[in-house]
Amino acid sequence: MVARISFKRMLYGLFTLIIVIVAFLYMNTDNKKIKVKHKAEIEKVITERGGMLISIEEMPEDAETPFDGLYSWKYNVIYRVTYKKGQTQFISWYRAVMRKDIHDQKPYNGDGFGEQWIFKE
Repeated sequence: MVARISFKRMLYGLFTLIIVIVAFLYMNTDNKKIKVKHKAEIEKVITERGGMLISIEEMPEDAETPFDGLYSWKYNVIYRVTYKKGQTQFISWYRAVMRKDIHDQKPYNGDGFGEQWIFKE
């Protein structure tokens, strides 16, 4: 006996699949825009501190950072920022927030951590 799917049920499934795909694409595009904001903020802060930006590295989830235990990979992104002041090279760390307001200090009702810098000069 072969199960038959009604036309309505098939349309409902197709509609649901389209909604899921559109939502995924929207969220992915939104995340990319937020990361562009992060990088602009990093460049601004380093320049304001009299530095010259060398590199920005987005850290993978398993990387050791000064934020150990004080981040949520679901809500935060950790960047390792290399820059120069004069002839001296420094590394700073930036815990960014995956929100449209990248300066949010209470993201996601306590599930994530707010924006924070760690400078070692």
